[in-house]
Amino acid sequence: MGFVVTYTMTINQAVEEFLNWKSTHMDNEGTYKTALKPLTDFYGSWETEDVTITTITTIVSRRKGNTFMFLTVLKIFSRYCHWAKINCINPHLIKVRRKYDPVEQPYLLEDEVETMCSILPDDTFLGIRNQLIIRMLFQTGMRLSELLELTVSSIDAQENSLKIITKKSKLHRHVGWSMDTHRLLQTYLGMRVSKDWRTERLFINKHGAILTSRGVEYMFDKISEEALGEKKHPHMARHGKAIDVFKKGGTIYHVKTILGHSNLESALTYLRLGAKDSLELVKRFI
Repeated sequence: MGFVVTYTMTINQAVEEFLNWKSTHMDNEGTYKTALKPLTDFYGSWETEDVTITTITTIVSRRKGNTFMFLTVLKIFSRYCHWAKINCINPHLIKVRRKYDPVEQPYLLEDEVETMCSILPDDTFLGIRNQLIIRMLFQTGMRLSELLELTVSSIDAQENSLKIITKKSKLHRHVGWSMDTHRLLQTYLGMRVSKDWRTERLFINKHGAILTSRGVEYMFDKISEEALGEKKHPHMARHGKAIDVFKKGGTIYHVKTILGHSNLESALTYLRLGAKDSLELVKRFI
């Protein structure tokens, strides 16, 4: 029987290696770096094997407010260390708990999506593009980064679905959209051909270059405030898709499959019903 070789390094070294790994398949590794700052700021020079649950408890007790993000990313970091054979605390010992009531997790509803799209023009390139982005984010449940990485060649003009690679887990999954949205997509593709575009990406800005996530967030802010009276974030569409699946009789497994999560625990975070929806759910089972 062979021996499993494990390694020990400083927290700073391990975090740097973790972030480098994250950068190979994600574009927001900076978020993880920020979340792990409480660990690196106080214990960066420590060896990874010296971190215990007492160490983590000390960090949490020092912090004010919500520690959910810190504990969530710390658990992911710990899982990476075990996968990379780096001596570190067992991820199962890290219990992620919220310090606040997450019931009112904001999400977009289907009728809100329709309202946002209704104020956009049907005869301009940007109007159709923005309608398409809003509808596809909600109907597919894709992350914004996944949507923006779609290419023209990945779209089959005859099919209202396609296979994508899930951003985080690198697993393949199918996403689909309604026939109305597909007809809108075909109109958009026809208009896009006449544009002076400089990228293969499906969604482009008015100059023909790659559309950025910041650009979509700005568009969402502007349109949602005008249509709904409050600003909405693109990620709320993904949360809305999870709630929509659940309200239509889907299970947590369906939510996991559609959103492309690797485990049920991740999918559960998307099913935080608001007070109104919780009451409707309760009444269904009276």
